[in-house]
Amino acid sequence: MVQLTTLITCLAPIALLPSVLAASGTVKVTASDSTIRSGVGGVTSQSFTFDDSKHEDSFNWVGTGSDLKNGWSQECSVSADVGFTGKVEFQIRNQPAGFVGPRDSGAHISCTCTTNCDGAPYVNSAQLGF
Repeated sequence: MVQLTTLITCLAPIALLPSVLAASGTVKVTASDSTIRSGVGGVTSQSFTFDDSKHEDSFNWVGTGSDLKNGWSQECSVSADVGFTGKVEFQIRNQPAGFVGPRDSGAHISCTCTTNCDGAPYVNSAQLGF
């Protein structure tokens, strides 16, 4: 019985090891002058939590293009490198250079225009320029 207790005592910390080693980080996206559309309606900011099992998420972003009658729509992807543990914030905005935020943080944001692309902001933290 003593040996079984000793074995259980030794194995218990090993069973907890994956949860202790799990990396977790947060990316917050804030819209300064447009709206992020989530599944439940418009919000001005949205936070995404990434861990070892989840490295990417997405949201829709809409705004006014060069033609005030027709707005543009973009599908945006937020992702994190494996092992990302930081807290990063991106601000998206309705300007040609469509975001403000870090480029070398382990977190990334990019948007692809899906509707009325004329005048849509350029968002890609992995590439310079627009």
